Amino acid sequence: MGHKLRGTVKRIIYSDEDSGFYIFSLEDKDDSLSLKKAKGSFVVDKPYPGQDVVLTGQWEQTKYGPTFEASSMEPGDLDTTEGIRKYLESYVESIGKITAKRLTDHFGTDTLTVLSNEPERLAEVPQLNKVQRDNLASEWANFNRFRSVAIHLLDMALTESQVKKVYAMWGTEAVEKVTDNPYHLMSIPGIGFAVADRVALDQGVPPDSAYRIGACIEYALKTASEGPGHLYMEPSPLIASVQKLIRQNKIAGFGRKLTTEDAKAAFADLKERGRIVADSGKIYLSEHHHTECESARLLSTFCGQTNNFDLDTLEEFISMYEEGHEIQFSPEQQEAIRAVYTHKVLLLTGLPGTGKTTVTRALVNLFRTNNVNVKLLSPTGIAAKRLSNVTGTPASTIHRYLGASIDGSWKHNEDNKVVIGAVIVDEFSMVDQNVFYRLLSALQEDTILIFVGDHAQLPSVGAGNVLQELIVSNQITRVNLTQIFRQEEASDIIVNAHRINAGMDPNLRPATAPTTDFRFIECESEDEILENILKVVKGIQSKAGRGTTFQTLSPRWKSELGVNNLNDCIKEVLNPQTGQREVNLKGLKLRLGDRLMVTKNDYNKGVYNGEIGTLVNINSSNSEIEIRIREFGQTKLVPIPYKEAKDLLTLAFCITIHKSQGMEYDYVIMPFVSRFSIQLQRNLLYTAVTRAKRKVFIFGDWKAIQQAVRNDMVTRRNTILAQRLASWMESASG
Repeated sequence: MGHKLRGTVKRIIYSDEDSGFYIFSLEDKDDSLSLKKAKGSFVVDKPYPGQDVVLTGQWEQTKYGPTFEASSMEPGDLDTTEGIRKYLESYVESIGKITAKRLTDHFGTDTLTVLSNEPERLAEVPQLNKVQRDNLASEWANFNRFRSVAIHLLDMALTESQVKKVYAMWGTEAVEKVTDNPYHLMSIPGIGFAVADRVALDQGVPPDSAYRIGACIEYALKTASEGPGHLYMEPSPLIASVQKLIRQNKIAGFGRKLTTEDAKAAFADLKERGRIVADSGKIYLSEHHHTECESARLLSTFCGQTNNFDLDTLEEFISMYEEGHEIQFSPEQQEAIRAVYTHKVLLLTGLPGTGKTTVTRALVNLFRTNNVNVKLLSPTGIAAKRLSNVTGTPASTIHRYLGASIDGSWKHNEDNKVVIGAVIVDEFSMVDQNVFYRLLSALQEDTILIFVGDHAQLPSVGAGNVLQELIVSNQITRVNLTQIFRQEEASDIIVNAHRINAGMDPNLRPATAPTTDFRFIECESEDEILENILKVVKGIQSKAGRGTTFQTLSPRWKSELGVNNLNDCIKEVLNPQTGQREVNLKGLKLRLGDRLMVTKNDYNKGVYNGEIGTLVNINSSNSEIEIRIREFGQTKLVPIPYKEAKDLLTLAFCITIHKSQGMEYDYVIMPFVSRFSIQLQRNLLYTAVTRAKRKVFIFGDWKAIQQAVRNDMVTRRNTILAQRLASWMESASG
């Protein structure tokens, strides 16, 4: 049992409404001569000035003096009319001072009882219309429901922020769901297996039960999909992965050594409950098995369709388009245009400078000429905006076009298909298995599908390897553009991108040569690399004109040359604190002028994953920051509440190469050293280099470049989409 502290809250010193953490001063009822300091996390009842409270907890000695660390808080003045009035003002959004006074003047100390048990009596209160009464009764009922659920969930040792997430997902069913199966918590973003497992063990689930082993297996499968990008695992590596995750995350063990029979029992239980699918010795999470199998089946139905365009019209179109745009298509580009006349599905691939965008523009014109409605799509918002800019045609993200919701549902699906003549998907290398399935399932079989991508880039961040699987399947009509246009004028970036992809060392000109746009500077130490990076970014920023973009990239998060440290160092050079204010938003420390990246799409705010902006305002009065984003000559100001900033933004003075996929910058600066070891891969180096339009600076050691160029062993992803597609196509033709 903890100590009790009774008093009146005088001042809120610090608060974080999202986590429910408060630091406040209060006047001790037993010692009114001095103010006491208290702190604690409160999700149900929260402190506010003038409130009488009863705190339970322990005293602790801090560098700021004695502080009462409260484990719980109860309002101490709900037996008085004044206390109830203040309580209503603070807890119910629709009740202001005037309404709260009217209620307590009429019902006195029975006010809360009336609200909870006899809301119809609100009609007795003068100057309270029916809409106000209904809103008030509804909000009080919602508050009480949340309070009831929160108390139970807090008893399960969930944190305040976790309680909010659980309630937002399941509402009043939350307690029943968690009690019935604590591992349901794994489905809630930000909670995961470790928390669910602790709750389960606290509720008496045996450490070695098949149920718990099964949850660990699901956890391992989910981790394998979110990290390496696997859609399945084989039994032995899967069990080994379970044991490794248990050790790495310091999760309670099973109490004994697991046997083969334990694994079989867990697998059987998972299959019976529909959580996993065992297919030819491969273990899938059910949703991954579904998306892979259905993607193959659906794509085969599109491939089975044919077009009936007039070839004479086609040749006339090519000729007129070349004349009207003063260009000359390469034979490969002409092949791509002709392929659309005879096939419903086309895979258009090619490295930079080979004319993928030119073909895309021509195809848009072709469809419009033939009265075929066409829609341009990209996996990310920033890629969609760039696609719109280079084609002059509105583009959208796949998610937005198909009506993806935060809860995982999609407006357009197999039961509500989009009616569209043709769809062109750009940056196709970034499309993962789930998004690919969602796209196919939402389109009618007679829709023309054109997938445009760079096959040498990194695979999608999400699970699967769709582009490569379609290529190796040999079931999709593919045109691979190889000719570099105006080769004699081609930039060193494009030439070296092609060399890197071919496994050849980049051509280097002297670092001081004024004409080169591909600069590699050999450095003897990481300190020298860091010094050079800071010098270059400072120089570019001082000379860059309006609209000029530059970005520092790194293949890893940690180490001196990782994203985290480079962000901190570059920030101190480009935006030093020197007297300006800094706000700490749950660990995200921000200053005016900071460079920030949006980490997920937020259509309500009009911001997209990958957009880069600048912090231009910190508004303490309404707990809000404002960022300015410039893209393609347009500027937008985006307000973001403090409590949302950490989940929506990250510092972007430096970002990972993976995060730069689908984006372009005028200048790219990056370290590349042997210490990066497993990150020394050809497609990683290639992706980084091809982000730059005007110049790339690489600081490091030449051996690291050579090692990456020769390492074409792309980490294999467990997926058999190609095999499944081939099987469906074979059965269709037979």
